[in-house]
Amino acid sequence: MGSNLHTIFCVFALVLVLLESCNAVPLSLPQPGTQCMLDYCPKYFANFPPRGRRAPSPTIEFKTNAQRLAGGIPLKPPMFRVKNAAPWKRAPAPPPLPRASLASSSNRVPTVRHCGVVALKNETGDRVGYIGSTPLESGYIYLNESLSSAVTVCFTTREGRVRARNVPFFFGWDWDLHEDFPLLGLVQGGDNNGSDIGPLSPHYLTFAGVKLPATPPLSPPVPGDNTFSFYTGLPRDVESSVWSVNIQTGNLIAQWTNANGTQPDTHIFSIDNVLYAGGDLAAFGAFFTATIVPLTLQFIPW
Repeated sequence: MGSNLHTIFCVFALVLVLLESCNAVPLSLPQPGTQCMLDYCPKYFANFPPRGRRAPSPTIEFKTNAQRLAGGIPLKPPMFRVKNAAPWKRAPAPPPLPRASLASSSNRVPTVRHCGVVALKNETGDRVGYIGSTPLESGYIYLNESLSSAVTVCFTTREGRVRARNVPFFFGWDWDLHEDFPLLGLVQGGDNNGSDIGPLSPHYLTFAGVKLPATPPLSPPVPGDNTFSFYTGLPRDVESSVWSVNIQTGNLIAQWTNANGTQPDTHIFSIDNVLYAGGDLAAFGAFFTATIVPLTLQFIPW
C-alpha cells in the first residue's frame, strides 16, 4: 500500500513539474523557412519565406464604400476628377482678365491707313513733279516729273480725323530701299556743322530714307541710319515724324525740331531736282550761291 502511494505521489509531482515548465518556457514557434520538427515537416511550414524576410501581409481590396464599411475600415476620401487629367494634377482655373485691359480694349479708337504720292508745286501753284521712287547714288531723294515713277507713301490716323500731325511717312514697295530705309525723313545737311536751322542760318536738311524706329513727334534730332550716310559715310542726325497733312485738301508741310526743342519754319526747295529743306532760303542761297526753287507739297491719295 505504501509503495503504491509513493508511486502515485511521484507521478503527481512529475506532472506538476512538467506543467510548471510549460508555463515558464513556452514552446517557440518554428522560424520562417522550410522548418521541420523532429523530422516532421507540416505542410503549412513548408512554404514559409526564407529566414530574415517577412512574408507580405495579406491585402483585401475593397472597391466600394459599402465593402469598406463591412470590413471595418474608413470610407475613401472624395476624388475630384478633371477631364483628361489625373486627380492630383487638376488644372487651375484661368485668372480673370484685368479690368484695365477690358477698359483699354473697349476704348480703343479705330485707325485708318492712307496711301498715295507726294506732288511738288512751284510758287505759282503749278505741279512740277513728284517725289521719286529711286534715290540718287549720293543718297538724296529727287523730284521726278513722271507720275509712274512717283514713290508711294503711307501714314496712319485715327478714324474720323481730318488732319494728321507730326506723323511718320512709310515708303511703299516701289521704294528701292524700303527694307533698309522704310521711312521718309529729313537729315542734317552734309555741309552743316550742326543740326539746327532757322532765320539767318544757311544750314539745310536733305530728304532721305531713314531706318526704323521712327523718331517721336516734335523731338530733337538724333543720330540715325539713313540713305545719305549710307552712301557718303558721313554720320548725320535725323527726324522722321515731321509730316503734317490735311486729308481733305492734301496740303502737306514738314516741321523740323532743333536741338533746343524749338520748331522753326521749315521750307521746302530743290536744286537741280534734289529735294532739300531749310529755315531761311535767302541765307542759304547767299551762302551757297545756288539757284533754288521754292516748293510746296501736296499729298494725293490713290
